[in-house]
Amino acid sequence: METHDAFGSAVAVGDITGDGIDDVAVGAPGEEFGHGDAAGVVDILRGSRTGLTGSGAQAFTQNTAGVPGTAELGDTFGSAVRLLDINGNGYADLAAGAMGEDNDNGAVWELRGRPTGIVTDAALVFGGRAVGAPYARAGFGAETE
Repeated sequence: METHDAFGSAVAVGDITGDGIDDVAVGAPGEEFGHGDAAGVVDILRGSRTGLTGSGAQAFTQNTAGVPGTAELGDTFGSAVRLLDINGNGYADLAAGAMGEDNDNGAVWELRGRPTGIVTDAALVFGGRAVGAPYARAGFGAETE
C-alpha cells in the first residue's frame, strides 16, 4: 500500500455472505498496476464475531476474471463503493464506481454477494448513457447512492 493508493477513500458496510455479520468494502482508486496509472481496486474484508479479519479477503479490479472491462490509466475503480442487497436475495451486492472510466465518462460495476463472498458470475457494468443520464465527461459512478 502506497500513499497515493487512497485506500479507504470509499468504504461501505453490509452483510455479503448472509451470515448476520457485516463485511466491509474498501476502495483504493489510486492503486497502480503500472506506474502512475490510478487504475484502482476494491478490497473486501470479511467480518467475524470478533471483528474484521483478513481471512477470506478478496480484491477486485477491472482485470479480475469475470469483471467486465480492462484496468486503464486513470479509471479510478473503487472511487465509490456500496454494499446493498440489489436483488433482494439476502446477500449484499457490491456496487463499485470508477469515475475516470472511458475518459472521465465514468461507470458503475455490480458484483453479486453470495455465501462464499463476492462473485463475478453475474457481473455487469453500465454508464450514464445506458440509463439515459448525462455521460460525456460526467464522472458517472463518482457516487453510488
